Amino acid sequence: MQGKSPIDEPPSDASKLESAAKRIHEKTMGGMPDEIHTVPLSSHVWISPETVENWAKEMKALGFKEAGIFTLKEKPEFIHLAFVNESEKAGAIITEFKKSKLWFYFYSEHSNGTNIIVTNREDRGMLKPPYTFTIHDPGGSPTQLHQRLLTERVEKNLLVLTADNVPQLQEKHWAVDVAWRKKRGPSIPDIINVVRTMPPSPGEKGQPGT
Repeated sequence: MQGKSPIDEPPSDASKLESAAKRIHEKTMGGMPDEIHTVPLSSHVWISPETVENWAKEMKALGFKEAGIFTLKEKPEFIHLAFVNESEKAGAIITEFKKSKLWFYFYSEHSNGTNIIVTNREDRGMLKPPYTFTIHDPGGSPTQLHQRLLTERVEKNLLVLTADNVPQLQEKHWAVDVAWRKKRGPSIPDIINVVRTMPPSPGEKGQPGT
């Protein structure tokens, strides 16, 4: 009696995960433009004006100046309100996504292309590029996250951030990040971590993300 061909064997859990990771990666990255172009906005109606106003007020009290509102030509679901503190060589951005989510982050850039980000957005478990050091603090206030930026960053070779170069840096980072993720390919740990943080569908209590 002949044994079964490997082709006849049911796929293993590992191969199913690999296949799922590849499909999700292709679906996600397939719709991700290689480059983006920032588009300045004169104003924007935020989903929570009070939240944005409070964050902005606290950032200004920390010495940050407003550096404009912009969206992305290729991804208009993103709206960014930028701030800069030239003397500290630091920036801050408040982001609205799909008129449903708001978060903010502080960051600093180095002349060698590396950067540090401190954000109040939750960590979804995605592997970070080797040139970016990201700290997640979902419960942190602007004052607390600003202090963490100053404490954790490397002070050497910091770039001065201005209203003029912030949009350019956003475009540059997008292109570099997308190229890195596309070259790296799908990752099973990434997919599992993202699924764990997804909110459940209506009526599915006790699922990952609850």
